[in-house]
Amino acid sequence: LDARTGRQRLVQDFIGGTGSPAIAGGKAVSASSNLVGAVNIAEQEVPFLRGIHAIWFQLWIWNMAPPPPLPKGFLWGYGLRKEHFAGDLAVAGGVVYAATYEGGLLAIDLETGKRLWDFQAGPRFGTSPSLADGAVYVGGGGGQLYRLDAATGTVRWQLALEGHPVGAPVVAGETIYVATREGILYA
Repeated sequence: LDARTGRQRLVQDFIGGTGSPAIAGGKAVSASSNLVGAVNIAEQEVPFLRGIHAIWFQLWIWNMAPPPPLPKGFLWGYGLRKEHFAGDLAVAGGVVYAATYEGGLLAIDLETGKRLWDFQAGPRFGTSPSLADGAVYVGGGGGQLYRLDAATGTVRWQLALEGHPVGAPVVAGETIYVATREGILYA
């Protein structure tokens, strides 16, 4: 949307959004339940094009037309088969970081949409990822806080918490702040 006028610039259909979009490198990145997708933020919507694309897509599903072109501005999508994205995305250094409800954390290349690495913690994640100083911080639904190397996904340390982390860990200077569903704030 145009911040000055409120006029719509571009609409992309993502079924069941999971959090706030992230903006980086001229792209808006957003997640639905099982898809992370990137769109070019410089694109402008052409009137009626979205409706035409929807009709074309239905005709393609019914084998009555060739595959439709990608929607205007759509750059790439990364989909999951058995997992579902959770919370907000984090983006830095050309990489998108996304947690899943089933305990996964993925690093996806911002330019290509290809998976760079993934980390499986086991119990479902309870927080969105946070980034600071080359590290990814994420809380697990099993009461764990993890620090992973942002480039490789290697666990640098993990800490057992009394409670289930919520929100995204906040990094301020040399301190990490994590709140739990049980009302405990760790620093």
